[in-house]
Amino acid sequence: MESQTEKLFYMIINTFFSWLGNFSLTAGQRIGSLLGLLLFICDSKHRNIAIDNLTHAFGREKGPEEIRDLAQRVFRNLGCILFEIAWSLKLSERDFPRYFDIKGLSNLKKAYEKGKGVLVLTGHVGNWELLTIVAGMTGYPLSIVVRPLDFSPLNEFFVRVRSRFGAGLIPKQHSMRAVLRSLKRGEMVAVL
Repeated sequence: MESQTEKLFYMIINTFFSWLGNFSLTAGQRIGSLLGLLLFICDSKHRNIAIDNLTHAFGREKGPEEIRDLAQRVFRNLGCILFEIAWSLKLSERDFPRYFDIKGLSNLKKAYEKGKGVLVLTGHVGNWELLTIVAGMTGYPLSIVVRPLDFSPLNEFFVRVRSRFGAGLIPKQHSMRAVLRSLKRGEMVAVL
């Protein structure tokens, strides 16, 4: 971040997430859902993009009203994801087992024991930002291929969120060499 304006926006983002993270899980998810609904109502650009994408995917199966409802649910879910990110900021590694249960960890261990590194391929399903907690829970070095966000203050915030438990970040553009180096060192690399 370079300008005073960007620093101010970073402070606003940080304060907002700190405030949001103070709510209980239940209350926070309700607030997150309402924030998502508010974004759906106010952000016509992204609402229309979501509706257009869902129409391309489901236009033959679902009518316009169903697609609009689905788009609204997507926005509400994104609001919940924002809350979960904020809420997770107060967690320490001791808290992980209480809230997170990794299924198939034995498969990860077997792959890791081969010493060739582990390439984890996943989609943007659920709260992908919580993936970095895996680094803290498993103790395995983890790097994640990410696209830096266009808005610098928000990008700085998410760099902090994503790397706080030791996950490395590999910028998506020209990432192949860094991915191969990480795998050669026997590390885990996640690609969304």
